[in-house]
Amino acid sequence: IRVSSIITSGGRATNVIPDQADVRMEYRTDSQRKLKELDETVHACAQGAAMALKCQVEFQPTFDSFMDMVRVPALEEYSAQLIGELGRTIAPVTPPMGSSDVGNVSYHCPTIQPLLDICPEPFAPHTHEFCAATITDRAHQAIADGAEFLSAMALRVFNDEEFRRRVRASFEESL
Repeated sequence: IRVSSIITSGGRATNVIPDQADVRMEYRTDSQRKLKELDETVHACAQGAAMALKCQVEFQPTFDSFMDMVRVPALEEYSAQLIGELGRTIAPVTPPMGSSDVGNVSYHCPTIQPLLDICPEPFAPHTHEFCAATITDRAHQAIADGAEFLSAMALRVFNDEEFRRRVRASFEESL
């Protein structure tokens, strides 16, 4: 669980209680269930503080939350096979290092988000280290391997009705 916040407004002098204070909060978890629990806890804490200070609190969501991934074992198994055929190894699924709206998509249709490494160390996206890694020969090979992976996956989905049925059943069971 990660909670980040900033006071965006809260008065202009240390000895004056402001009429209004604004706080922006973002929190992340690895599942919608944990996110809901955390949201309830934050709301309860804010309501308790408001009661203690005899003031009011108001919540305004700024955007829809990013959902966790619905994992589809049938797609993951075939992905592992394809990645192995490309001479790459597949690592176990780890908790996300950031947020992505692909989780939202995964609640509506079978979805995967395979990642091909471009450097030996795991760097979070949107960092200087990751930026530098994207212009290496290893990164360019990962792009070529990724294109081959996507092509093979698309061909299998389009041409193999039994595979599509297995993927759909796997998706619905995971959902």
